Amino acid sequence: MISIERSSATPAYVQLYEGLREDIVRGIYEPDAKLPSVRYVAEELGVSRNTVDKAYQQLYAEGYVVSRNRSGYYVDPAMPTEGCGADWPGRSEGILAEMLKAPADPPVPYDFFYGSLPTELFPAEALRKAVGEALCSLEGSNDYSDEFGLLSLRESLSGYLGRARSVRCSAGQIAIQSGTRDGIE
Repeated sequence: MISIERSSATPAYVQLYEGLREDIVRGIYEPDAKLPSVRYVAEELGVSRNTVDKAYQQLYAEGYVVSRNRSGYYVDPAMPTEGCGADWPGRSEGILAEMLKAPADPPVPYDFFYGSLPTELFPAEALRKAVGEALCSLEGSNDYSDEFGLLSLRESLSGYLGRARSVRCSAGQIAIQSGTRDGIE
């Protein structure tokens, strides 16, 4: 039977859950075996039934046990007992050691370090020309002539508000501002 260490910082339900999980994984509880009743475990360990129920619920949530109506908790019949859980760390040490012994990949002949692109391959002149053309085509985009915002946007909003929100308003009644301070001024 699992023991609960009351002086431990680990909550009692976690200690019980971990102990039961380890017993299930080790095969102490066979697949489809009935776990002791919540009441029995609570009395044996001197803990509340809520503590035991919480541990059983965690086992259920993680798929270690199944619950059967008016019958209790059973180890999941599909639970494998070999090759999982407690056996894994021992078997993984060999695999990990093998991976660490493997030689590192040879260095790659290309430098993929960010910011170290060959400058001769960068089309700086083409980019400069494209940016210049784009800026010239934005004539009037920096024009703040209408203090209430872009008229075409206000007209679109007016139409949208009428259709979607049943709000009757004209573009002249809408002001588009970049923040509350602009709206106050």
